[in-house]
Amino acid sequence: MKNILFNKYFLAGVVGLSICILLLGASNMADLLDPSRVDFRRMQEQRANNEKLLLDLKIEHDKLVDVRDKLAVKLGNLNKKILEVEEKGKKIRQTNDDITSKIENGEKQPSVIPQAQAAELDEQEPIVKIETQENANKEVFDLDKLALAVGRHETGNCTLGYGKMYNNCVGMKSGNTAPCPVKNGVKQIGRNNMCIYDDPQQSYDAFKIVWAKWYGELPNAEMAKRYSGNDRAEIWRKNVINFYYQS
Repeated sequence: MKNILFNKYFLAGVVGLSICILLLGASNMADLLDPSRVDFRRMQEQRANNEKLLLDLKIEHDKLVDVRDKLAVKLGNLNKKILEVEEKGKKIRQTNDDITSKIENGEKQPSVIPQAQAAELDEQEPIVKIETQENANKEVFDLDKLALAVGRHETGNCTLGYGKMYNNCVGMKSGNTAPCPVKNGVKQIGRNNMCIYDDPQQSYDAFKIVWAKWYGELPNAEMAKRYSGNDRAEIWRKNVINFYYQS
């Protein structure tokens, strides 16, 4: 009797296992027969992976936004500092303007303002010609003293800027009416078109030639504009005249 029951349960187990194997095989067979079912599963897996990637990207995005906000704060502080520097620059320029105004109003010993602004003259008729009758009534002036006065204003008589660098005491630039020296067929020209001279006296001599030809008298307002390139021309004129009479 026991053997009959055992065989009965054993047979039932075998039948059940066989049914499971058949069902699993049928499912796999269905996948083989219907590829769309496999694609559907793959798409589900891909969607899950994409959702994970989106989450990672959101985390990275939030970090970058945080960095950007911090940089924006730093940039705002930097702009504030730039404005402060610009404001200080304005105050310094205003102070210089005040000093210039005092010089212009006629201090006894105005400071030398080295400009190294030169006689870059365009081709045109001279303002005055020394041989004309018009100059007969003009004040006789000392061209040597004027050259030294201009040199004192421009370069501190060859102790500053282009005067010291190029022996160009009076700030002469190359031009058709004020040519620079030529050596071996090459014009001696430095930075900003400044003439280069062998010694300071050569620059004074060049100035005297140019001034005698194109101006012919102590500088007036128009002459000062032309010679200085209209860079603080009235201050240039007053300083030069002042230095002229001091020498």
